[in-house]
Amino acid sequence: MKQHFWNRDLFELADQLYDWLIKFLKEEVWPLMMGVSFFFFLAIPLLIVLGILWYLDAIHWEPEHGRYKVGERAEVWQVAEVPTAHTLRNGT
Repeated sequence: MKQHFWNRDLFELADQLYDWLIKFLKEEVWPLMMGVSFFFFLAIPLLIVLGILWYLDAIHWEPEHGRYKVGERAEVWQVAEVPTAHTLRNGT
């Protein structure tokens, strides 16, 4: 046997494995990654809104009293005020 026999066979095997890997990535993995990335791309606006709401809750932000009051109709009918998360936390 010649010395180059094994070298050539190993290079051909490596070349076939490389071709198989590239074919597998293009046919199987790429569509899966495109689907997952498309899902996350569509979820970005929702994640931004949730992040903003999470931040506002973390700093215990509450809206100031302005011209329009959410509980204004309840005061007209003299309905008991519903406790907010802030009043429940502080116990007042």
